[in-house]
This record gives sequence, structure tokens and C-alpha cells, in this order.
Amino acid sequence: MSVIQNVEFSTQQDRVTVPEAVTWVQADRGFWVGSALGEFVGTIERHGGVYLARGARGQSEGSHPTLASARHHLASCL
Repeated sequence: MSVIQNVEFSTQQDRVTVPEAVTWVQADRGFWVGSALGEFVGTIERHGGVYLARGARGQSEGSHPTLASARHHLASCL
């Protein structure tokens, strides 16, 4: 299991920083779980060549080309 803590994201178009500390845990092969400040953020599942993001309530948050973009998207939903 790998844990990544205190992740901040930014884009080239708009400098957007998510101030909350987001922790990502790889719970299984191709499956990550995120939390911020003790709250569940969502999950990311690798499916073929894309990363499927689901929000804290299980809603689809879309398909993303990279793990980083899926993480950024879920963090921006906070």
C-alpha cells in the first residue's frame, strides 16, 4: 500500500491550489481512496487506459486520462 500526503494541485490555465491536505491510499491494484481532513473524498479506479473517479457519495466524476488529473478533479470538488 502506498500513501501520498499533502498533495496540492495547480493547472497551467488558472493557478488553482487546493489548500486541504489530501491523502491518497492505494487500497488495491488500480484502486485509490482519497480523504481530506478526515473526510472521505472519493475513489479512483484504473479501467483500461483511463481513470474513473467517483465522488464521496458514489457519484461518477468522469473519466480522466491520468491518475493525476483524476486526483486533481476530486480535490477540486471539495
